Amino acid sequence: MEILIKKPLEVLKTQLKSGSYHIMHGRRSSGIIVVLHGRMEFVFDEISIPCEYGHGIYIPEGAEYTIRSYECSENRVFNFYDEAESVPVPIEIFDTGAIERLFDESERELLKSNCSQNKVFSLFYRLLSELFDKSPCLETGEKYVRLAEDIIVKGISDASLSCKTIADRISVSEVYLRKLFAKHREISPSRYIQNIRMSKAQAYLSDGYSVGETAEMVGYGDIYQFSRVYKKHFGYSPRATAQKNKL
Repeated sequence: MEILIKKPLEVLKTQLKSGSYHIMHGRRSSGIIVVLHGRMEFVFDEISIPCEYGHGIYIPEGAEYTIRSYECSENRVFNFYDEAESVPVPIEIFDTGAIERLFDESERELLKSNCSQNKVFSLFYRLLSELFDKSPCLETGEKYVRLAEDIIVKGISDASLSCKTIADRISVSEVYLRKLFAKHREISPSRYIQNIRMSKAQAYLSDGYSVGETAEMVGYGDIYQFSRVYKKHFGYSPRATAQKNKL
């Protein structure tokens, strides 16, 4: 993620009580929040991002969201005007101690009457470098798609597996998950699930499993429905695959 800071604004230390609930209507600037203690969650229209020690979040200007604090939390916040993402981005922090030192140094500089803007810019960019340059460079949408793919592959035998159940697992909306798959995989989540099921079914049948066993192993409780989907997908029946393997 790349951020171009137009103007640094402030560095804050904040605390939230356990069970507190705060609603933000149109954030006045972009900002990054780093959690040092406690556990909280940031809830937006289409995604929900949990944060605890060792994690943070980038929130764009104008964002509407709710903060839920599940434990007493201590946080570091720095606000700025920027040119960057228009969506919230979770941050994994590799050196919390370095972040705290940079926050403290930035705070001291901003409080000086003869504050050096050049030094403030330098400190803010050092913070950004510490937060982002050491993190895996994956677009936020791609991260969610990969999480969804992992759930699909590991849970392919679950008959209830669907766009909705996956979206619930990774704390995004169904609509948002469909948009992500369309953008990053050019396919719908349901079609992706079916493709994985059919690929695994073909492999199981080729390994000698019966049609009934295979249907259950790829999440179909109805063997006839499985056979219809399989034949439509490959152009031949699962029984034909099984028989071919016996020859």
